[in-house]
Formats: sequence, C-alpha cells, structure tokens
Amino acid sequence: MNAPENHRSARRTAEDVAEAGRFFRYMADYVGFTAADAGIIRRTRPIIAKYLPEIVSEFYTHLLRYPLTRKLFLRPDGTIDELPEPAHAPPALLHPGSADPKCA
Repeated sequence: MNAPENHRSARRTAEDVAEAGRFFRYMADYVGFTAADAGIIRRTRPIIAKYLPEIVSEFYTHLLRYPLTRKLFLRPDGTIDELPEPAHAPPALLHPGSADPKCA
C-alpha cells in the first residue's frame, strides 16, 4: 500500500533535483561562472572533495545566520532542510568529465 506514496515521494525528489539544477545554472550565468572556472574545480577536485562535508556544514551555518534563509532552511523541529544530496556539490566535483561550465 505504501508503494504509490513512496513513488510520489521519489518523483518529487527527482523534480526537486531538476529544479536545483536549473537554479544552479541560472546562478552560474548570473555570477559569470565560466568553463575556466569549471576547469579549476575539476583540477582541484582531489583537494576539495575531502573538505566538502566541512564546506557544506559551514555553508548551512552561514545561511542560518540570516532570518530569511533561516526561515527557508530550518524546520520547526530545529533540523535543517538540506538541499538534495546531489546538489551539495557542484556537478563538476561529482562528474569531473563534464565540460559544460553551466553544470559545474
């Protein structure tokens, strides 16, 4: 009986990840993120990857300092409503072969 509920939940997660991807592409365009920037991330992957949990933790700590982002990310029970797992790292870190700077 729970299969349809789980299926809908999984579909929402996939949609959330797709939306996060669109947002990151938009933000990359907004800040002028280039193919050269993506290349730097790919080349420094071995260094950055091991620090990623700390970077993500500091990112959310910073977001929670501000009322608007705290409202968006902090659940009523005090836990953090994090971005979907694949969104924690730029795709260039997860998929180092990606050549599209908008996917980094």
